[in-house]
Amino acid sequence: MKKNIMKVAIGLIVLLSVSAIPVFAENKTWTGVVADNLCIQMDFAADGADMANNPEQHTTYCALMKPCIDSGYSVMVKNGSGGYDSYPLDTKGNKLALKYFENTNKKDNHILQVSGTILSNDTIKVKRIEEVM
Repeated sequence: MKKNIMKVAIGLIVLLSVSAIPVFAENKTWTGVVADNLCIQMDFAADGADMANNPEQHTTYCALMKPCIDSGYSVMVKNGSGGYDSYPLDTKGNKLALKYFENTNKKDNHILQVSGTILSNDTIKVKRIEEVM
């Protein structure tokens, strides 16, 4: 009897553990302004851009400042209330965003498409980042 109870308990633990792991993470694309987390958190960037209302004004120069690079990057997507929702990028996404900022000729208006999957902490596990023309 004890062996059967033990088998059922172990089976239940295994079943619950496996069901908590997502089998298929949904691939998605977010289109929005990519900016550094430091400036997003301050609402007004070091370059004067109003990050809450006009993040498109955020400059390449600002995004390449050492404290801004160190804070990582997010994609800011317009929401239904006229504001923006920010989704932080994972390590790969931060590297791709930095590479974009280092190579772009644009001064501002960094609207990009970020493709990947969303993690439980709203961070995007990035597959690729592309400029929107």
